[in-house]
Amino acid sequence: MRYCVNTTCQFRNRLYEKGEMVDLPAEVEVPPYFDVLEETVPDADNTQPETVESVDEPVTNEAVAGKKGRKK
Repeated sequence: MRYCVNTTCQFRNRLYEKGEMVDLPAEVEVPPYFDVLEETVPDADNTQPETVESVDEPVTNEAVAGKKGRKK
């Protein structure tokens, strides 16, 4: 399913930016800061689901680098 991230967050070892569009498998339980954009829609004869292809990059498990320590 396709989602829009409504808050910058980290999920599944990846940093998601606010406004980013992502495709995740339907069986993944997503947090509340992911808004559903589209779901699988059945055809008129109700035999096969229709899906829309994504042009976004696939979700990866990239390491997120950040500063650690106390703020001055």
